[in-house]
Amino acid sequence: MTVTLAGKPLQQVASLSPEGRLSLAFVDGGPEWLAWAAQDVASRYDFADETTLLGQVQLGLHASRLALLPNLELMVSPVKLMTLGLTDLRTLARAETGDGSAATVAQVAGILSAHQLAARRDLAAGAAWLSELGLADAPIFQAPDLDDRLALWQLACMAPPTSDAAPALRQEAANFAAIQARTPLEFCDYFRTYLARTAGLASASPQQRADAAAATLRVLLPLLFGTLDCPQLDGLPSPAQVEATISNWLARGKQVGFARLSQAVQQIVQHTHLQDDSVDAARKAIQLYLQSAQAFLSSNRPTQGRLGQDGATCTYTYGGGSLGAEVQVGPGGVVSLQDFGPRPQPGVLNEENAG
Repeated sequence: MTVTLAGKPLQQVASLSPEGRLSLAFVDGGPEWLAWAAQDVASRYDFADETTLLGQVQLGLHASRLALLPNLELMVSPVKLMTLGLTDLRTLARAETGDGSAATVAQVAGILSAHQLAARRDLAAGAAWLSELGLADAPIFQAPDLDDRLALWQLACMAPPTSDAAPALRQEAANFAAIQARTPLEFCDYFRTYLARTAGLASASPQQRADAAAATLRVLLPLLFGTLDCPQLDGLPSPAQVEATISNWLARGKQVGFARLSQAVQQIVQHTHLQDDSVDAARKAIQLYLQSAQAFLSSNRPTQGRLGQDGATCTYTYGGGSLGAEVQVGPGGVVSLQDFGPRPQPGVLNEENAG
């Protein structure tokens, strides 16, 4: 026998868990490969667990982490699929094999929403939004990957600022971000940065708002290079492993930083109250924010983890009273701070739903 799973021989596909079998069935050629490999005496295949098996079979057969579910027009890692649970997997399987009943269609929509999965029509919404803004042909959008398209979709779905000037402000923010950014993810960061920075400048002219946002960037960017230092892990860790890694990192006198500079800017602008654009004020705001974030991470535990559509990115949520944080472990194992600040309270709008 040439296939082992967690050190034990795996003789047939039926030996996998129900979730594992269903998830492998979404990999084109996956069940057939496993049946062949189990009988191939010339090679040996060892997998630590079913998650590893799913990811490596998908990658080995197709040189991509993402499996295509053509009927659902969904590209998703089989590793992510396995986290959906047996009931949801069976529903997706029915839909993928031709069940187009109204009940199944509604159930599939609920499943995709609950697990934050974006199908082709969702991803297309981000591209359509860029077209509306006149930015579809901007150079930074010439080669978007799944992460980029997901971020643009989420940005397109973000409710506009609650003012009569909302469409104009979003256009201003998009134009500003297109100039400042060098990647689609940076575009999303700078879009949010502009809205946060100009929130109190409704009576100013568009040029005055753009100048204010640009001035803030000029001050902040050189001061934030030191916020990019992050711990690193191997593979997809559990919440306990993330907590331990962060605790050890902080114990060494280090800080959990950001995945990219533009994200650091966005977080500082959104969650601090810079009184002016002086270097001293900015430095104090950064220091206070980072100290508060590290103290929060050290005194709270991740309450849940959410695997991304790519099956290689996981976001861990921390909660503690009126504050909250999100820490992300990326495909390369880098542990970075995604967000830290006040959590929306019942009956209170936040930036994501009110701008």
